[in-house]
Amino acid sequence: ANHADIATVNTRSGFVGNGDYLVIATRSIKKHEEVYISYGSGFPNFLLLLQYGFLLPRLTNDVVFVRCNELVEDTSQSLQAALKREAERGHLALTQHGMVSTLQPAGIGLLHALRALAEASLLPAALLQPPSASEI
Repeated sequence: ANHADIATVNTRSGFVGNGDYLVIATRSIKKHEEVYISYGSGFPNFLLLLQYGFLLPRLTNDVVFVRCNELVEDTSQSLQAALKREAERGHLALTQHGMVSTLQPAGIGLLHALRALAEASLLPAALLQPPSASEI
């Protein structure tokens, strides 16, 4: 099941007495129709990212900054060129001097930039995997 706004949710869910988590359809769900649950409303992206491993692109008033010092300060020319391309695409924030900032807003832009860097083998793909429960 995927997260959705309350209006789209076609299930209800929660923990039951033995500690299991139960998801029940609130209406008939057709074959191949997506099943939606809600993780709740009002959660900021940083919590969704840390707890569930995803971001909501439409959270316009939600900003948390991620320190990217090691990434931005790396002297590899190919990495620097890729960072510049991602900034030109609007995926990375720039400083007032036009340099890629070491503080990046956690959001869909940063996620797009990191994916592009991983696809270009400039970052380990494992970096984009959500943390395990023991790492949180």
